Amino acid sequence: MNSQLALIRPELERLAQKLRNNTIKVIDDEKLVYKGLLRTSIQTRLILNDKDAKIELYVNDPGQNRLSYAKYIHEGIKPHMPPLEPIKKWVKTKGLHQNKFKKAWEKTKNNNLGLPRKNKVKKASLEDQHISSIAWAIAINMKKKGKKPVPFLNLAVKMTLDNL
Repeated sequence: MNSQLALIRPELERLAQKLRNNTIKVIDDEKLVYKGLLRTSIQTRLILNDKDAKIELYVNDPGQNRLSYAKYIHEGIKPHMPPLEPIKKWVKTKGLHQNKFKKAWEKTKNNNLGLPRKNKVKKASLEDQHISSIAWAIAINMKKKGKKPVPFLNLAVKMTLDNL
């Protein structure tokens, strides 16, 4: 390795860390977090050889395509009808259905009083209905509008270079 590159290595390592930190800041600022997996997957790699130096900034998928959504956040998506199951899981994890579901369950509990067991509305069934209705609304919105890109990696690079 070139001695000049060895001299600037600590600065390049600091720059790589700033890139990673700024990417996480953009993810947080844009509210792109879903279980925090995207935040923790942001990686940088410093590559030094005799002629030049590079810093790679990337999303490190831990396997099983658990971060395949990162590409769609970064590049956006064209209008299309998405599959409902991943959206339902997301709605349930985020708890987007909770407020209306709690109110509906209180009302249903009162209506269930005195009914035979086979006619009672079950809590899990009511929750699934609320989750499905929210997921359906999101899917229809994606079908009509798609999703605008949030190029979080590019934004972080720009933020880092602007602050040098």
